[in-house]
Amino acid sequence: TAPGKGILELEHSAGKLERPIELVSRSFPSEDILLDRTNTALRTVPDPAKTAESLAFAKIFQSSDPTAILALGRLVPPVPEPWRKTSGFGDTRKYIYYNGSSEYSVHGGIDIGATEGTTVSACASGRVVFAAPRIVTGKTIVIEHLPGLFSIYMHLSSIATDEGKIVEAGQTIGKVGSTGLSTGPHLHWELRIGQVSVDPEYWLTRPLLDKETDSGRIKLPIEGR
Repeated sequence: TAPGKGILELEHSAGKLERPIELVSRSFPSEDILLDRTNTALRTVPDPAKTAESLAFAKIFQSSDPTAILALGRLVPPVPEPWRKTSGFGDTRKYIYYNGSSEYSVHGGIDIGATEGTTVSACASGRVVFAAPRIVTGKTIVIEHLPGLFSIYMHLSSIATDEGKIVEAGQTIGKVGSTGLSTGPHLHWELRIGQVSVDPEYWLTRPLLDKETDSGRIKLPIEGR
């Protein structure tokens, strides 16, 4: 979509809502990632267990809890500041496999480089809807903050919460690790609206929901690639 002005239309039970939006251009860097024999196998070798995990994980984001009104303000960083971003949202990745072949993918979150064992906190209040090891993403946590709004934390060394628990913003939920498909200790932090990944950094400076004081309408900012 070309940069410029536009109108966002939202269907609602009370009718159609409209609000002006501005589209801005953005660049997405590319990076090459060399994978050893083990990580190459994690991406390329067929595995029924891995397929089953992927299908089950996808189902989490295909539904939402209408009662999950648990976070309204800005997100908080999931690791202590200052933190070091090693890969950005929307970056194009070229995985170079151990056998010399390669494959491209688009990064759906941001990677934060940190020492193994660094505390990982919930970026906002919410309900834990997944907390378990996975073959590719390692020890993984998913939290639902609003109906259909989820944050994801991957490659953890340990998990310090359980499915079904309500957690507060800044509460410890695990520790940084390098489990699953990983080339070193880091946190993969992701935000999804339904099945669509959006840039989590954007919401560190803006509230998730913002009521307009003049009309009482609710703004619903949407950001994606």
